[in-house]
Amino acid sequence: MTRKRLSTRDRAKLLAAAEGKCHLCGMKIEGGQAWEVSHPIPLAAGGDDEPSNRAPAHKKCHARQTAEIDAPLIAKTRRQQQKHNGSFRSTRPMPGSRRSAWKQKLSGQWERRAK
Repeated sequence: MTRKRLSTRDRAKLLAAAEGKCHLCGMKIEGGQAWEVSHPIPLAAGGDDEPSNRAPAHKKCHARQTAEIDAPLIAKTRRQQQKHNGSFRSTRPMPGSRRSAWKQKLSGQWERRAK
């Protein structure tokens, strides 16, 4: 999903619709204070870039939200998508499995697999 670039008029409408409050902390966004357009449901986690999924947030609040909540959610969504597609391969296969570099013989001895 690509992000739409918001004009100054659209940003002003967004701030007015939220009554000038940060949707994360609920504090008022003062004039001249840095703020960003936040997506409550991240785009990478399946959210839309529609007006209903946009909200104003202080720059610091948005950075904290992205680092603590959005980044892990996006990573989890990506992992689930990879498993669903069948493109995920474990970096640590179970010892003795077919993907492991070692195999266990019936006698109980371990030997390195030939590649």
